Amino acid sequence: MDFWNKLISRFSTTENKNKINNNELITKTNEAITDFECLWNKPNDFIEPQALDLLHNKWNPLFEALNTKTKSFSYKLGFSNQNIKTLSPKFFELYNRSKDKLHIHNENIARTRIDIIEQLITPVEGRRLDNQQLACIAKEVKSHLVLAGAGTGKTSTIIGYIKYLLANKKCAPNEILVLSFTNASATEMAQRIFSETGFKLSAFFTWLLNMYFYKNSFKSIAFS
Repeated sequence: MDFWNKLISRFSTTENKNKINNNELITKTNEAITDFECLWNKPNDFIEPQALDLLHNKWNPLFEALNTKTKSFSYKLGFSNQNIKTLSPKFFELYNRSKDKLHIHNENIARTRIDIIEQLITPVEGRRLDNQQLACIAKEVKSHLVLAGAGTGKTSTIIGYIKYLLANKKCAPNEILVLSFTNASATEMAQRIFSETGFKLSAFFTWLLNMYFYKNSFKSIAFS
């Protein structure tokens, strides 16, 4: 009889621990779902990729916990909390597809602003920038990586971007730093920017970055 009492007691203790773990998982999953859904609350605003990275880092432990839970033998047999069964697919959907959704979201907003940008800055070095170049300028995010080959108009895009920042009064000339990989290209960049905007901006090649960057405060930095 003592054996059965111990067995029942151990089973009850395990069940209580599972309930506590399940309740914690349910609470955290609801919080995570709310966090991810709040990211899309402003459909007409660009979303910073860093904001999404922070969410992924914050909820990665929950992702791992739910991933382990949903792959367990008991879960597959159906012996799992119903709320977890309902919430986990929704969380996984938000977590796994959020980067693609962010890319599409920012691309769509950029497209809606192309005409406004074009009217504000055209011409740039005597010509109209194409839609891809204008979309690069339209994306108002803190960090923006653009990959393009030689002769595709990277420098013209940077000049157009600087022209937009100045025309829209988002930055003053002394708040913009332009960096390039060689002294010659930095000099050329500064000359082209001056010809287009009438302002002398800080243009350096990257070797001088460590000496200059920490002594000044810039709102916008462009790399070429």
